Amino acid sequence: NALESSWPQIQEWLSECQNHSYCQRSSDTLPTRLISISQKPWEKNPSVRLRNSDDILPGSTYTTLSHCWGPNPDMFGIVTTNSNIHQMMSSIPWDQLSKIFQDAIRITLKLDIMYLWIDSLCIIQGSQKDWAKEAGQMESVYRNSYSNIAATGASNGSTGCFFERSAFLSTSEEVTFSVSRGDEPFPRFPRVNVLVAGMVERFKCEPLNQRGWVIQERLLSPRVLHFARDQMVWECNYMEGFEGGPRMHGRIQFKSKDWTNRSSNFDNDPSSGPRNRKWWDIVESYTAASLTEPTDRLVAILGVSAALNTYMKQYYCWGIWEGSMHRDLLWSRALDTQNSAMSRPNKSIASSWSWASIDGGTVVEANRGRSRCGLFLDLLHNNCPPD
Repeated sequence: NALESSWPQIQEWLSECQNHSYCQRSSDTLPTRLISISQKPWEKNPSVRLRNSDDILPGSTYTTLSHCWGPNPDMFGIVTTNSNIHQMMSSIPWDQLSKIFQDAIRITLKLDIMYLWIDSLCIIQGSQKDWAKEAGQMESVYRNSYSNIAATGASNGSTGCFFERSAFLSTSEEVTFSVSRGDEPFPRFPRVNVLVAGMVERFKCEPLNQRGWVIQERLLSPRVLHFARDQMVWECNYMEGFEGGPRMHGRIQFKSKDWTNRSSNFDNDPSSGPRNRKWWDIVESYTAASLTEPTDRLVAILGVSAALNTYMKQYYCWGIWEGSMHRDLLWSRALDTQNSAMSRPNKSIASSWSWASIDGGTVVEANRGRSRCGLFLDLLHNNCPPD
């Protein structure tokens, strides 16, 4: 079975991550609803039902799922609506769940965890009121989870988390180096893993990683277990790892152990410090990704801005921070979109001076180094305080 064959590597990553102080749960807060999972030894499939968090022990451990919905509604499987929520609280039919959901439930059970959060099951679909409430809680949902399960290689719900993985890419190669010390070889580097060329770029191009909403899901979760097409990939706030490669720091360059953790040297410059630069990186990655609903452009990154504001404590409006406004406004369209006509969402979601007011990729010029324009604006900003 695919899960069993993958499990030794998953256990190895998890065991190492348990010792990372940056990867621990932020609080005991639970989402509004969770999927409760149980399975008796004689049952072929797990039993699942929806539960309100008021009925769950505070601080209970849960996982989350990131997935692509896909263009075909028939592949979504069952979702929670106002008309079926009472039935979902009693039992969720196993055979009506998408393959991705079934795999995520089995992975959660294997982790010895009883609860799982999935957007289309834990948010009432078709209810604008419930969606608005839950969209504002994404920071808490993901940051307080044990782990995010990412169906990274799947473009829709019918595929599932597991693929026929590449034997070449999913196998770690070890190379032993030695130097001569007299007549005896001396092991200088006992183990070196080979990182296959293009492995990182191939991972970045996986279907889920093109989805706008997943940006904050990856950033906010303490750890993410990716099930990609060729191999599994690990991300936590301290390290990255490929199933067929070494543990790394900074190769994927997506998560960071510092961006939402207070540090004495992290807030020295409220206009161009590390947190601002991380925000500019996030904006560039986020605007290059796709959103099904253009009106989600600010909502789908709301959890990230909320997490940052815990430490920055600045006024935030339409993707722009008060303390770095003069630099945040130095944005332009990404090069790969400049040959096409600039378009804006049919429904206005931000003022025209915000990067969120246009469709497509954005480049924050302040992130390209300390440009002359940026330095000039810093000078004006520091010498012309508001009245």
